[in-house]
Amino acid sequence: QKCIRFNPEASVWVAKQRILCTLNQSLKDVLNYGLFQPASNGRDGKFLDEERLLREYPQPVNKGVPSLEFRYKKRVYRQLNLDEKQLAKLHTKANLRKFMDHVHHLSVEKITKMLDRGLDPNYHDLESG
Repeated sequence: QKCIRFNPEASVWVAKQRILCTLNQSLKDVLNYGLFQPASNGRDGKFLDEERLLREYPQPVNKGVPSLEFRYKKRVYRQLNLDEKQLAKLHTKANLRKFMDHVHHLSVEKITKMLDRGLDPNYHDLESG
């Protein structure tokens, strides 16, 4: 764990670059890391938009020093009515492969059905990229 102080007038992108320069190890797929603001005060957690300024994201002041997390970007499920076990069952390699087959064959109805069940089409296939 590291603590870095940022200029609130700087962009999120500049803050991300400073973090990357301080890391001792190289990260694979470094552009897919970002600054994450954890949930607080009834607000959902979210990844910060790299084009915006840090000051545009209010930090909770009642919890001591404001903090952000530097983590691999992935979809934050907040509006879906699915629990994590259902999501894990849905996002198997077999289902993702089947989804891509439907995309390649332009099977719109089958694609729509999988998406309606909660499949997230934003994923990184390690085999094909």
